[in-house]
Amino acid sequence: MDASEAAFTRVWRGQYTEAERNSDSGREYKAASVRRYMDVWEEILKFDKHLVQLDNQINAEEARLREAQLALWDEQDLKKSLMLGNPGSNW
Repeated sequence: MDASEAAFTRVWRGQYTEAERNSDSGREYKAASVRRYMDVWEEILKFDKHLVQLDNQINAEEARLREAQLALWDEQDLKKSLMLGNPGSNW
């Protein structure tokens, strides 16, 4: 690890000296930390939006499957009714 990486690590962990904190490089490291933090949050928000989209797709598919199951049950009830000779008695 070179000197700049070591300094960055100390800044990242909050272990920088007063001189480093007030120096141009210390401010640059803090600014880089803030940018990195904001970038991470931006990625989290993108991922969260993606999860919401997936959840919506799953809910839509579940609703479609429920409708298909209800239609199948209705069809099966109709077939049973026709076989028994009393159509529409189950409705």
